[in-house]
Amino acid sequence: MKHFVLKFITTSLFFIATQSSVLSSDDKNFLKVHTVEVSQIQMTILHGDGFFSLTRRLFQVLEKNPNNITWEDVFLLKTIYQEQTGSDELVVGEKFIVLKNEFL
Repeated sequence: MKHFVLKFITTSLFFIATQSSVLSSDDKNFLKVHTVEVSQIQMTILHGDGFFSLTRRLFQVLEKNPNNITWEDVFLLKTIYQEQTGSDELVVGEKFIVLKNEFL
């Protein structure tokens, strides 16, 4: 009789533990979404690029309207390029970094 009572208590506790773990595992199935803010963009110079076409490509990456480019934006990109490379001539394959907050 004692053995039967212990077996009943053990199986009851096991059943309660499995049910609570099943219920708690349902709560963990939610997908957590995080947004990552990009602070810099690496640009590579392609064949035929000029500062105006580089600025248009940068505006497309920033999801801004490329038709709203001003000459101040082009001059800013040219200044950033000159500061990083020390030259104002574009070389195919050369890379430089633009900080996103400078164009927002």
